[in-house]
Amino acid sequence: MRSNTDTSRTLAHLLGAMDAQRAVTLRYVDRDGQVSRRAVELHSVEVTANGDVVVRGWCRRRGEVRTFRLDRISAYRLHRVAHLADYRCPVTPVADQVATDELGDVVAVRGWTTAYTLAA
Repeated sequence: MRSNTDTSRTLAHLLGAMDAQRAVTLRYVDRDGQVSRRAVELHSVEVTANGDVVVRGWCRRRGEVRTFRLDRISAYRLHRVAHLADYRCPVTPVADQVATDELGDVVAVRGWTTAYTLAA
């Protein structure tokens, strides 16, 4: 397992695994300080409103899509094994794209929504 001492290198390795559709094992420290080991099939990298970089993917342990903050990944291992299932993240337009406040000023724009589904 590689330790996560350089988040930019970790991100580059995880992006490579995601692009090659290879599973990874993460040693993850949750917000309560509990350490767990997760086998994950990565599907996306996102930046939260707080500026945190997160990776999303299918967690084999939980059996659902989970989000992992990059700075909480303490170590990782890249696998040669491909993803077990083909999960897609469809993009669909949102009906009410612009949110305004009581003065009519735009406070948010949300043009698309996404959700992971198992491809047939």
